[in-house]
Amino acid sequence: TCEGYTQAEGYYTQADVREIVARAQARHITLMPEIEIPGHALQAVAAVPGASCQDADGRPLPVGTANEFCLGAPESLAFFRNVLDELLALFPDSPYLHTGGDEAADSHWRQCPRCLAKMRELGTDHPRVLQKWFMAQVAGLVHARGRTSVAWADHLELGVPAGQLVHGWHAGESQYAVRHG
Repeated sequence: TCEGYTQAEGYYTQADVREIVARAQARHITLMPEIEIPGHALQAVAAVPGASCQDADGRPLPVGTANEFCLGAPESLAFFRNVLDELLALFPDSPYLHTGGDEAADSHWRQCPRCLAKMRELGTDHPRVLQKWFMAQVAGLVHARGRTSVAWADHLELGVPAGQLVHGWHAGESQYAVRHG
């Protein structure tokens, strides 16, 4: 919670955020909003039609089953675009937007027909390559809007999207890394 604010019902209103941003600006504090994607997203996945993975028969997984967005569903990137645009309007002076990217289980991606089709399109059978592709799309959307994408350092062995700032939270990871170009 912030001074004077109690996070009611799990969210801040846009008016709350505008007031927090104004307080931060008055104190020369840079805020970095985070959209946690593709994991840590149980409520968002449950609320966005089509953003959940499917079972082997093409049926959506039951609500509350998937904590990760379906990386083969166009609805997942559409959700990110919508939230991104809203956050950038609420945080106009933040040069950074954190996109998460950590602790996403790949078990549903290994079985979802849409994820499997996207992996075939990408020429891979490895769900982490699918995640790398998705996070590169996310970083590109942030960059196209004039901001710097920041993500957690999970799966760095797959590379870092161009222009993304990465920081580690596991023991032994460098604190910051960035790939330019």
